[in-house]
Amino acid sequence: MLTRYQTEFDLYIRLELSGTLKCPAGWKGAEHRHAFWEILFSAEGEFDVCAGEQTQHLEAGRALLIAPMTEHFSTACEEGATMSYVGFRCETGRELLGPGAAGLWLLPEDAAGFSKLTGIMREMTGSRDFQQYGGRLIQALMPVTAWLNERHVSRDGHAGSQKNILCRKTVKYIRSNLHRFVTVEEIASSLYVTPHYLGLVFSSSMGQTILKFQQAAKMERASALVRGGMAITDVSNSLGYSSPQYFSKCFKSYFGFPPNRMKANKKD
Repeated sequence: MLTRYQTEFDLYIRLELSGTLKCPAGWKGAEHRHAFWEILFSAEGEFDVCAGEQTQHLEAGRALLIAPMTEHFSTACEEGATMSYVGFRCETGRELLGPGAAGLWLLPEDAAGFSKLTGIMREMTGSRDFQQYGGRLIQALMPVTAWLNERHVSRDGHAGSQKNILCRKTVKYIRSNLHRFVTVEEIASSLYVTPHYLGLVFSSSMGQTILKFQQAAKMERASALVRGGMAITDVSNSLGYSSPQYFSKCFKSYFGFPPNRMKANKKD
């Protein structure tokens, strides 16, 4: 009988979930993927973890790292095999890995700091209260994120190039969704990084917050539409504002005059 306990987190390094699985012999999990990193730790018994043509054998006491958006599934090799797992986001997203990078990595047994993480994950086995591990897990995951940034970023993987990629993708996401309002959390989720990190990177690189940039992008589009003769109500609707009155208020706050004055000037 498969037994699962799980708790979700919302912290930075942002923990998405953690839990344990105690599996019958021959158990095979459903193939799935998720937009965050995941670490699997075999506390008892052995598992096979498969991702496409790649298979990693997970012996007892070893931990496996799975990249975001990697289709994978696990199989228990013996009765009572028990696994702990932790899902998290950090400053490295899947799109920043090199072309053709693998989706599964066994974490080195002798890497500095990793033993603290596996010790906590072993302690978690069978627990039903994972909230108590949140702060300790965040600290223990720091060596893993450092290892990721050092060894598995793209070939030109300097911090500057990573930040440029995130900023370009953020700008593209906003401009592709001007018909509605998007949140920092939504954009960060699409890039597989934390909202906190994305906000810091964007602000330091672009000189303004993501929400301020979204406002400016909407006002630029609004100005073009108004000058082109579109009705104020239609402009408001096309940009996702709740009402023409609220749109006009935002327009005046940004430009210093209401949109109907721009329309009037166009006619003169």
